[in-house]
Amino acid sequence: MEILGILLSLIALIGGGWYVTSKKPYKPYAISICLIAVFFGIFLIIQDRVIEISVNKVGTIKAAAKAAIEDAEAISKIKRRVENQSATIDLIAQKANSLENKTKKIDQLLLFTSTLISAQNDDRKSFNQLYAWSCDYSFAYHIEAGEHWKKLRDDASIIDEFSHFRKSSITQCAEILNDKSRKPIKGLIEQYRKIPSHSPFLKCVYIIYIADKRTDIPKKERLAFLIDIIKSDSSLKAAKCAGWRFWANTTPREDWLDENKILNYWEENVENY
Repeated sequence: MEILGILLSLIALIGGGWYVTSKKPYKPYAISICLIAVFFGIFLIIQDRVIEISVNKVGTIKAAAKAAIEDAEAISKIKRRVENQSATIDLIAQKANSLENKTKKIDQLLLFTSTLISAQNDDRKSFNQLYAWSCDYSFAYHIEAGEHWKKLRDDASIIDEFSHFRKSSITQCAEILNDKSRKPIKGLIEQYRKIPSHSPFLKCVYIIYIADKRTDIPKKERLAFLIDIIKSDSSLKAAKCAGWRFWANTTPREDWLDENKILNYWEENVENY
């Protein structure tokens, strides 16, 4: 094709030159025909490249070159390779996300287990955390957290546990707590705050003693002592005992396991005591 293009271009140039130099008529038409022949010859010569040739008064000649086809094939191969790599990357990302979710769930399980054990061992902060998780649907074990929180909350074994102490006389109780001199409530509160956090039983003994036995102390002061425990004591058992004895010393007989009811009642009626 290249040789044919060269011959065609040479013949067009030589023939066109001869026709123009001679005294022949219709020279403009002959020039146009020669130019078309020349450019067609050039097209045959360089057909392996993408070209666009504009010929005055003739138009535009476009050739689809072999190089362009080869380039297109190369681009297609690269595209397929990229697409394959993209699929691999997506698969790796999916596996990484799955692994991340599994790791997150394991971490949450470990945290949930340790928190539950702490709550079962009288840690009130852990008990409250179980309730917070029960309301958080993004937490993997929110259902289990709610179930265990309710179980701990509804545990009323404290009533039987301290029934014997409640039946004891004030003298017997005072001897147990070394309060023969009948300390004022301020002194009793100071003693209560010195009780170690790992001694919830002793805390409950003090609560019952102050709330039920020391009737010489104004009721408002005794109830305020119970409210303070319900609000801030770190012991779950102590907070439940305080709620139990609070309703026992007030007019309504509400659910003593519901801290919010107790606190709301006190806020609305504190001035009545």
